[in-house]
Amino acid sequence: MFLSYCRRYSSYLLATPYFFIYSINMMIDKIKSNIDKYDLISPGERLLVCVSGGPDSVLLLHCLKNLQKNYKSSLFVAHVNHNLRGSESDAEEKFVFNLCARLKVPFLKCSVATEFIAGKEKLSIEETARNLRYNFFRNICHMHKIKKIILAHTKDDQVETIIMRLLRGTGIKGLGGMHFETAQGKLRLIRPMLDIEKLDILDYLKKSKIKYKIDSSNLKTDYFRNKVRLEIIPMLKKYSPKIQENIFRIGVVAKQAEDILQAKVRRIFSKIVIVKKDNLFNVNKQLFLRLPLVLRSEVIRKIISELKGNLNGIDFRHVQIVNNFICNVDSPGRYLDLPKGIFIEKFRKRVCFGEKGKKTISPVKMSSHFLRLGVELKILGLNMSLKAVKIKRPSDLKSLKKHSADLEYFDLDKMAFPLEVRIRKTGDLFHPLGSKGKKKLKKFFIDQKMEEEQKDSTGLIVTDGMIAWVIGMRLGEAFKITKNTKRIVKIQARFMKSNGAAS
Repeated sequence: MFLSYCRRYSSYLLATPYFFIYSINMMIDKIKSNIDKYDLISPGERLLVCVSGGPDSVLLLHCLKNLQKNYKSSLFVAHVNHNLRGSESDAEEKFVFNLCARLKVPFLKCSVATEFIAGKEKLSIEETARNLRYNFFRNICHMHKIKKIILAHTKDDQVETIIMRLLRGTGIKGLGGMHFETAQGKLRLIRPMLDIEKLDILDYLKKSKIKYKIDSSNLKTDYFRNKVRLEIIPMLKKYSPKIQENIFRIGVVAKQAEDILQAKVRRIFSKIVIVKKDNLFNVNKQLFLRLPLVLRSEVIRKIISELKGNLNGIDFRHVQIVNNFICNVDSPGRYLDLPKGIFIEKFRKRVCFGEKGKKTISPVKMSSHFLRLGVELKILGLNMSLKAVKIKRPSDLKSLKKHSADLEYFDLDKMAFPLEVRIRKTGDLFHPLGSKGKKKLKKFFIDQKMEEEQKDSTGLIVTDGMIAWVIGMRLGEAFKITKNTKRIVKIQARFMKSNGAAS
């Protein structure tokens, strides 16, 4: 009976004030539901709401103002005047200022010469505007101790984003589109309207008699996103009227798969990345190559993201190039440059990722040190200590432990103390124990398959210009103990911890 009544008088019910009030509450309740479902806002937090003056951000501000008491939050509004549309840009700034005054919300603005900066930085207007906005938002958050930025991205924006990423080339992460919450350094980007359609927003504003501004540039196809919205989506709708809903659903499924994948990546990352120091990521090549392709790709993305803070300018094609480079597929070289200043250097056992223009690990630079009998010598440049001690010659020379990484025995009568301790020099010769003759130290290091910086940080003990010990690797032939040896010296190497204490 009740359903029949509703069907018969549906047009009348839609026009009554009671249904009007209910529809408004539904919009606020939907945003609150998303906030609670995804735990986007905690009680008492300071929130920065980004308001352009358009319908989406105006609705967001009104709803958050209605919900302010629920979360006991402090609202701040940020507005950026990009000065791209003359008086229209100024009118939007004034509109947002007046809106904040009526709602009694602090208004923080920034006026920037976007077009000039884009030309100077040789970037697109879109990218420049986005960079300027987020730099301003970050500065406000730092000044006012705000940790969360609230954005008015909608379901329509999500669909456009996924299509744009598809056209540019993307993986499963890109198919997931934007998220309700995203970390950006110490800040969190919050999108509580990500599953709300534009038509519902416009309907809400119309029924609520809330004014907003229309950005005239949104009606032009000068920008990529506008082309997607005004040309590509309408064309796709001709073939599939539900294309937007279908793409949005793909994003949801991709996000779920991405969550599972990233959990796996986090578990293996610490095993794959063997060094993370001075803006360098040194990746264990052997372990990396054992991974399935999808995990290799995600490890590459994670490294680049941590290096530069985001993946802007890096797409699926770049990740594929890096993977092929590491796997020696059509990439026999040792160096690879990527956009945004990322470089990759390939070694025998590892792959190094770094960012140009930032501090990297420098070769060890040290002057010679001198080791005296019975006196411990600490060498911070090599992160080690050395001590030479004269010992009694045993009757059975085989009882001496030989050739360990940090302990060696020498014929004392063939050495002149104090001994010089240094790193390699150009032209160094070395006669390794057991070999037929001398060879260049460089050739010895190559035979040992040493990495380049390892060569520059390996200590040498030298006496009368001859290398007696490549510390941790090989004794010099001329200094070995024989049956004719009368006096023996033991040299112990101890590698120090970061605080300078020997381990």
